[in-house]
Amino acid sequence: MRKKIAFITPLWEWWPKVLYRDLVELLSEKYPEYEYFLISSAKEWIKLHFYNKKYDLIISSVPFFWKPPRSTYIIEQHWLYRNDRGFTSIPKLLNWLYPYNNFFSKVVLYPSKFLKKYYNSQHINQQVILNFSTFPIIENDQNSLCHKQEINLLTIFRADIYNKAIWILDLYEKLKLFKSDKKINYKIAWFWKYYEEMKEKFDISKLDKNIRVEWIWWLDKNWVIEEINNCDIFLYSTFYETFWIILLEVLSLWKPILLNNYDSYYWLFDNEFISRDNDDFIYKLDNLMNNESYYKSYLEKLYANLEKFDKQKIIDQWYKIIKEQLH
Repeated sequence: MRKKIAFITPLWEWWPKVLYRDLVELLSEKYPEYEYFLISSAKEWIKLHFYNKKYDLIISSVPFFWKPPRSTYIIEQHWLYRNDRGFTSIPKLLNWLYPYNNFFSKVVLYPSKFLKKYYNSQHINQQVILNFSTFPIIENDQNSLCHKQEINLLTIFRADIYNKAIWILDLYEKLKLFKSDKKINYKIAWFWKYYEEMKEKFDISKLDKNIRVEWIWWLDKNWVIEEINNCDIFLYSTFYETFWIILLEVLSLWKPILLNNYDSYYWLFDNEFISRDNDDFIYKLDNLMNNESYYKSYLEKLYANLEKFDKQKIIDQWYKIIKEQLH
C-alpha cells in the first residue's frame, strides 16, 4: 500500500488552500509513489486528533491541540501569528497554538526567511520552502512603456482585516505626489468588510488630473488574470502580509511590481521592486513609465528573481522533505 500524505488547510478558498491543492495535484503527477490528500474540513481536522495513523504524514497550516496519534507531523507557519491571535474567534484562538505545535512537529516549515526570523524558533529542524505560482512564465518582448500615452495601473488589496485594508491609503499618499503628462488608469479591486471605508478615504480629488481611478467590487480568477494581463504596472503596499501569491502571478506575466518598504519583501524580491520611501516610489514609477533602458533593466531583474520560485524545483523540495520523513 502506498503511504498517505495529508495537507491540512483552513476552510477559506484562498491561501494556503490554493497552494496545498496545487501541491496535491502536482506531487500526484510527478511522484505517484505516495497518495496525497487535501483536507479542508473542520470536522476532519477534529477527527485527526483521535484517528490512529489514518495518514502516515500530516502537513498542516492549521495548528493542532496535540500531535495526531502515530502520524508524523509537520507544521507550516504562514502568518504573523502574534498579530492574528486573539479571543474573539476560533481562528484567532488557534493562532496561540503555533509555537506549541513546534514541540511535536518533526520539521517546522516557513514560506520565507522573513517568517523564520519572525518566529525565532529553537526547533532543531527548520526549513524554508518558497511558495510558487502555477501561472506559466510567458515570453515578453520587453517593449517599454515610454511610447505609451496611456498607462494602466492595478492594485488588488485585502479588505477583510482592517490592518490589511488600510495600506491602500499608503499608495494613495504616494500617488498624491505623482505628476504625469500621460493618462493613467488606476484600477483598485477587492471586496469584504473595509472596502467601502477605504474607497471613501481614497479622495481622488487630491490626485493629479491625469489619474483616473476605478474601484472594482468582487473578483474571480478569470478577472484577475485578465486584469493583470491588461495592466502595465502593479502597485502594492502592506506591513501585514507575509507572502501574497498574487505578486508571483504578476511577475509570472512579466508585469512590473512596485512595493513599499516592508521587511518581508527584501527576503523575496529584488530591491529594485521596493520603494524605500515616497520619493523613491515616484522615481521608480516615473522611470518605469518613461525610461526605456530602466524598464529593460527592470525586466532582466524580474526574470532573475522569478528563477528562485521555479515550480518544478519547489515541488522537488517538497518531495525531498516528504521522503525524508517517511523513510
